[in-house]
Amino acid sequence: MLPINENPPVPLLFGYLDKAVHFFMFAGFGFLWMFARAGKARWVIAAGIAAAAISELGQMAPAVNRDAEWSDGLADVLGVLAGVGVSRFGWAMFPLPRKPTDPVDS
Repeated sequence: MLPINENPPVPLLFGYLDKAVHFFMFAGFGFLWMFARAGKARWVIAAGIAAAAISELGQMAPAVNRDAEWSDGLADVLGVLAGVGVSRFGWAMFPLPRKPTDPVDS
C-alpha cells in the first residue's frame, strides 16, 4: 500500500501573500524613516528604492539560493511610497508641536 497524504493543502486566503508582506514591510520602513529623517521624503524614497533593489539583486547570488522577482521589487517600492504618503497625511492632520526657540538675549 502507498501512504496517502492525510493533510490536504491549506488554501491561501490571499493569493499574493508574498507581495503583501513585501508591501507592508516596506510601508513600515517608509513610515518610520519619515520620523527618523524629520520628514525628508525624497531621502526616504531614494533609500527605500535602493533597499528594494539591493534586496532583490542580492537574491540573485548563488549562495542565497532564492529567485529575484521584479514584482517583489515593485511591491517594495509601492510600499515605501505608501508609507511616506501615510506619514505625510498624518503630519498634515496631526502636526507635531515644534520646539520653542531659545529666547534672544537683549
